[in-house]
Amino acid sequence: VLYDGKLSSAIVFMYNPVATDSQLCLQAAPKGNFSYFVHTPHALMLQDVKAITTHSIHSTLNSIGGIQILFPLLGQLDTPTGVATSPKPDGKPTICSTLIGFICDLVEHSTTVQQHMVQNKGFLVISYLLQKASRNHITEDVLNSLLSLTKYLVTVNNSTTELLLKQLLDHILFNPALWIYTPTMVQTKLYMYLFRSV
Repeated sequence: VLYDGKLSSAIVFMYNPVATDSQLCLQAAPKGNFSYFVHTPHALMLQDVKAITTHSIHSTLNSIGGIQILFPLLGQLDTPTGVATSPKPDGKPTICSTLIGFICDLVEHSTTVQQHMVQNKGFLVISYLLQKASRNHITEDVLNSLLSLTKYLVTVNNSTTELLLKQLLDHILFNPALWIYTPTMVQTKLYMYLFRSV
């Protein structure tokens, strides 16, 4: 019923609480369906009904404290949990790489996050927390996320990204205490990148 088009073609009117214009709930039925109405059947919402609003991850994160609320999660990497995690086939944990990848994506896509990282010396905090954690969390995926962010910061030219790049290089990539106990493959990839780029 759902995938053969019978349900879609049988819809006469459909409303979505996100598709509103002030107190008017807009008709959201498929365009190709036959209309039984003379006018478009928009619906007027009652006085106590509120439309649903959605916010981006950037504005939501900003409203609860900014990027720095994610930093304590890095301090919890070695905390034992009662839940069995699903490690990669080679046995390395993926929580750190997911978290670092998420932080790097947020930095790439939001100028507000970039400003928060500069103001709070985010890469210094991340470096400190990663040094305290077990080195098996710093995987090739973590390095790939950091190198991808580095490449992005090199291409964008403004004062905030220049400061971010300086902090990223000083506190993360040029920090031998962070990389000394990582797997050889990760170290080789990092130093080959630095050799080619610098």
